[in-house]
Amino acid sequence: AGGAALREIRLYQVTLDFAPPGVDPVAFYKNVMEKTRDHDAPSAWPTFYIYDALRRTGEFVKGAR
Repeated sequence: AGGAALREIRLYQVTLDFAPPGVDPVAFYKNVMEKTRDHDAPSAWPTFYIYDALRRTGEFVKGAR
């Protein structure tokens, strides 16, 4: 209620490393999640599938971001 309508869903793979010893794991993973959400990390691979919620169709995409 009151939110924006869902336009699309994008699927992409993310690899995740463990937090290094002596580093605050919560801060480390929050930083990683922010970067991967915006595809701004080397661990975030290109989008491989896009689902269009309005048309209810999806397609595999090569090289999209």
